[in-house]
Amino acid sequence: MNDLPIDRVTVAAPFERIGIDFAGPVYIKMKSKQEPHVGDIVLVSEDGVPTHMWPMARVIEVYPGSDGVVRTVKVKTLKGTYHRS
Repeated sequence: MNDLPIDRVTVAAPFERIGIDFAGPVYIKMKSKQEPHVGDIVLVSEDGVPTHMWPMARVIEVYPGSDGVVRTVKVKTLKGTYHRS
């Protein structure tokens, strides 16, 4: 049996370039204290669909309630534009 090349057996961190910067701007929790803003990238939740398959969308409008807290947003996905509460 031949020896493996050194670059195939050297221990290296597999995701050293990904980390928190990759997941940070992609996933925004809507139940956090941070309100969505125009231009934010969010995941649109869908019932019965695994979270890794939720479509990404861009917030294009926000609609605050009578108390000033954002209650509804208008998002744009590849398939169209939707109002989400």
